[in-house]
Amino acid sequence: MTGPGPELRWSGTFAVDTLLKGPTGDKINLPSSALQQLLDANATAASAAAPTRFPSFEQNAHHLPYPLMFRLVNESNGKAVHAGVREFSAEEGHVVLSPFLLRSLGLESSASIPRVKVTAHQLPKGHYVGLSPVRDYAAYDPAVLEPLLERELRQGYTTLSVGTTLHVRSGLRDEYEFLVESVKPEGDGICVIDTDLELDLLRVPTATAQTPGAKGGGKAIDSSAGKSSPGGEIGTRKPVEGQVQHNEYVDYELTSWDKSRGLIIEAKHGIDPDASTEFFLDIFVSPKTPHLRERPRETQYWTAQMGPYTTRDPTRLEIPSGSLGTDEEIESVMISIYGFRDERLDGIGTKPHKFSLSVSSQKDGTRNNGSGQAAVNPEDTADKQRCDNCGQWIAKQNLVLHQLRCARNKRCAVCGLVAGADELKEHWHCSLCTSSDSAFGDSLVSKAKHDSRMHPGKALHCSCTASLEFDTISALARHRVTDCPEKVILCRFCHLEVPQEGDPTDPSSVAQTAYTGLTAHERADGARTADCDLCGAIVRLRDMDSHLRHHEMDKKGRARPVLCRNALCGRTLHGVGPRGQELADHSKKMRFCVDEAAQRNLVLAEMVASEGVWDLEWCVAACETSGDRDKAREWLQNWAPNKYE
Repeated sequence: MTGPGPELRWSGTFAVDTLLKGPTGDKINLPSSALQQLLDANATAASAAAPTRFPSFEQNAHHLPYPLMFRLVNESNGKAVHAGVREFSAEEGHVVLSPFLLRSLGLESSASIPRVKVTAHQLPKGHYVGLSPVRDYAAYDPAVLEPLLERELRQGYTTLSVGTTLHVRSGLRDEYEFLVESVKPEGDGICVIDTDLELDLLRVPTATAQTPGAKGGGKAIDSSAGKSSPGGEIGTRKPVEGQVQHNEYVDYELTSWDKSRGLIIEAKHGIDPDASTEFFLDIFVSPKTPHLRERPRETQYWTAQMGPYTTRDPTRLEIPSGSLGTDEEIESVMISIYGFRDERLDGIGTKPHKFSLSVSSQKDGTRNNGSGQAAVNPEDTADKQRCDNCGQWIAKQNLVLHQLRCARNKRCAVCGLVAGADELKEHWHCSLCTSSDSAFGDSLVSKAKHDSRMHPGKALHCSCTASLEFDTISALARHRVTDCPEKVILCRFCHLEVPQEGDPTDPSSVAQTAYTGLTAHERADGARTADCDLCGAIVRLRDMDSHLRHHEMDKKGRARPVLCRNALCGRTLHGVGPRGQELADHSKKMRFCVDEAAQRNLVLAEMVASEGVWDLEWCVAACETSGDRDKAREWLQNWAPNKYE
């Protein structure tokens, strides 16, 4: 309530409509008749509370308390919880509850049609809430809790009830649960609208074992024998060894590299005689930026190397410099190794496949010859001769023996591969991928994998709300890292990882995103206001940067203040004589006794001016305003132009 007023008395019993999708937070939907009953009850309460000689109560007869709050009681088990109202659009005799209210009242799995009693009940504005985590989490960051709860309460909650459990979502999958243990003012609930709420975490969760490189509350990956490697950080100097199971990923993160050069990522097959020979490795890469947070996957990546599907050569991906975005935005490079095998081979390949992953910087002139190998340096072939059959460079003294063995093998007419008849039996090249030099392999299972990715035969759809169709996995992956509403971003205003939202099929939404550089979520979240620290103006968060730039432009055009002509004075006022008379020469320095504070300000201003950043006049004005060196520097940074602007 915004202030003391007549008590609203109203209640009703309704059947819970579980078929309709409920609102979010602690909101309920009531029938339209309930609104009229509330207005009538409010008019009656206002009439009874107003003196007869003041008929002005009629002005407030149709103004319901704000915010409107209710107390809900489950008639079958007696559980109670407080709630706010979303709208009056439910069917007559029914009420629609949010998932939070259904859990709090114990109505999640009710077989019969439950009934609840709804009573108008205004709560006091809260100023304290004590929360306790329900369980421990693998990845718990206390710094994230406050913005998470702020967003959760702001978006959907009117009240908080003691004993209820808040489900706070972080991103698309991770979720935290917190029990409301205590509130102030003391009672069974508080109002959280238009109030400053102090958050107290009564118990800090214990961080359980977490996978290196994993995020959120995800499960840890067992790195024991038979499981995929946990991944982690990788550098450009030393390769890392790992293992991957069929149809699983191993995630790595590159945090430091030469951004002026491109990257070469290479995954080599490990040597394991007991492992399956029909095992293939793919490389998926995405930059980690404020607008891209999810790890790369088969249907969600920035760039990838899928193929050639052969175990003869390593999987090699070259990333030109600048192709991952602007260097200022990239925090790291996320690399995922995906492995798959021929599932037709029963009992073979159940062990994880070993591999070696290396990341290096591109050198000037480095290029790929299309077979996964770098171009041969002519200096390395001085004592070698090229075989006419397989194209390999062989030492001249061994060339004759090599040609005798090589002539027994067959040669692929497309790529020139020379191998035995058994090896070339399932060797294939995709006739549709004419622009790709990696669309080939050595087995039919790899051909089926390639076709399912590049030629699925039916339209692919994203799980987001946009009704878009895609011809290939690559097109779907590009959508999911660019304009997909479910793409997770780091909001610059709430500082949380949230879906970017928006509609990629709406030209207006696309134009706003391109013009402002803000996603749909950031445009909505940036509509909140805050006070400017410099001038105190109320400014929208999304306009704060431009507002501060106006301060910078205004600062550069300001004229220097005029110092007092008294050389011993540390003020910016015009000097006067000992008796107050005006002096004829306003440019001539004087030396009169001044108070200790003014002289101290002058000494302090000269110290700051000796740094050579601001003129003495501005330093005197800053010290006159604050009287403290640190505060004077802050004032100068905010309001005074420096010598280099």
